[in-house]
Amino acid sequence: MDVTGSRGHSTLPALPMQSRWTWAAGLLLAALWIALVAVTVGALARAGPSGAITTILHDFGHPWRLQFFLDLEIHLVLIACWVVWLEQRWPVKILCAVATIILGALFTLPYLLFRATRAYRHRRRMVSVAGIPAVTA
Repeated sequence: MDVTGSRGHSTLPALPMQSRWTWAAGLLLAALWIALVAVTVGALARAGPSGAITTILHDFGHPWRLQFFLDLEIHLVLIACWVVWLEQRWPVKILCAVATIILGALFTLPYLLFRATRAYRHRRRMVSVAGIPAVTA
């Protein structure tokens, strides 16, 4: 089986490096999510859920804060569109899109971790099915 590309380089996935990157990315996503949850719990304890709405509505009066929130919402809508495109079942598409727009990174960080882990496992399974020995690192 020829596994070299046109320049003589291997076209097989570099599984050992991929597993290190997957692990590091997962650790980063988990750490960011834990930090965000801690800040969110602190905000809820100090200001309550109604404090968020009051703060957001008050901040819309300031042009730079309005620009920041609009920029953030544009990104959340784009991520929600990507999630709708990525998922296969309509109930999951709708739930994930709504969660993305309402919860932001509280939802998207665990979602990205889930999707990255599932994609990595699928890739390893496909390499193993193709008869290429799995390399572990």
